[in-house]
Amino acid sequence: MRTAIFVVCAVCLLHPAAFAGDYKEVVSTYDNDFYKIDSKNILIRTENCLEDVQAQEVLVSMNGASGEIEFTATENRCSVQAVYGTSGYRVGNYRVDISREEENWYKISDQDIYIRTEDCLIYATEQEGLLSVSTVGKGGSGSLHFEGEACRVIGLYTPMEL
Repeated sequence: MRTAIFVVCAVCLLHPAAFAGDYKEVVSTYDNDFYKIDSKNILIRTENCLEDVQAQEVLVSMNGASGEIEFTATENRCSVQAVYGTSGYRVGNYRVDISREEENWYKISDQDIYIRTEDCLIYATEQEGLLSVSTVGKGGSGSLHFEGEACRVIGLYTPMEL
């Protein structure tokens, strides 16, 4: 029994690629540095990726939470910072502390939940707000209110592995 455990541990340490995965998916540009897997409600966040695609096949190579996306038509590659799936928030109103990560992308402080907005220009750093979730299908939608301003929420996401 000890030998079997030792062998499994040795494989994990010496060959981390054994837990990596390659996935063929069809994606479309969602926003700056975001691509949406067309058949799923999953977002891929990249770093400085300038590919503008609609329903294009890609190869996503992941090793844990990060990896690389290859656009098969152009053979261009970009680093993947993270992959996000829907968060599971229920319909209701929530008092939350928000920080802006980038345009239309906010993080709920002390949670691994991200809010995708549309045309939201509010710059927030650990700012209290009200998140109103009105629907939960397709990632959730609703509104985000703070300092007398309101932004349309078009998705609630949490990091995941493919």
